[in-house]
Amino acid sequence: MTRSPFSYIRSGFAFFWRALDTGRRTILNLIFLAVLLVILYMIFGGGLKPLQPKTTLVLDLKGQLVEQSSLNARDALLTNVRGGEVHKMIQLRDVLSVLEAAAKDPDVGAAVLLTDELQGAGQASLREVASALDRFKASGKPVVAWGSSFDQRHTCWPRTPAKSICIRWAWCCWKASAAIATTTATRSTSWA
Repeated sequence: MTRSPFSYIRSGFAFFWRALDTGRRTILNLIFLAVLLVILYMIFGGGLKPLQPKTTLVLDLKGQLVEQSSLNARDALLTNVRGGEVHKMIQLRDVLSVLEAAAKDPDVGAAVLLTDELQGAGQASLREVASALDRFKASGKPVVAWGSSFDQRHTCWPRTPAKSICIRWAWCCWKASAAIATTTATRSTSWA
């Protein structure tokens, strides 16, 4: 039995198609395995680098200090994706837990409070933060409050146990006493 010329073309086309399909599957499986290995390395590899000794804790307080956030994560993400402006909120419990953990950590040597973008807080919340800063300072670590200005929204910070209060526009550092009773207390200036 002889084969027709069309059977050779058909078998050649089938061989070509199987080779193309096998190559496609192999390449896609290799790409999938590479992506999977990268994800596994990101999850289980490297890890967090340990803190160096005398690391400074920087609390960049952006937004309003609140006890409970009024937005859930999904709404905040959708607002952000749509290009809307998300009202940033800092939860009080987060600030307190970070200060507590840093006070116990021997590698944290100081704390810096950046208050330029703090949009305000309740007096009770500010008192709790001041108490947490007192406990942080009691562990023998200095606290520095840094801002371009201190106004009514920042009335707590000059009363905190800050070693120094830095005001950027004046390019000076005012050394505050351990417990300034009011925001209008006299300050001794030392130019840095």
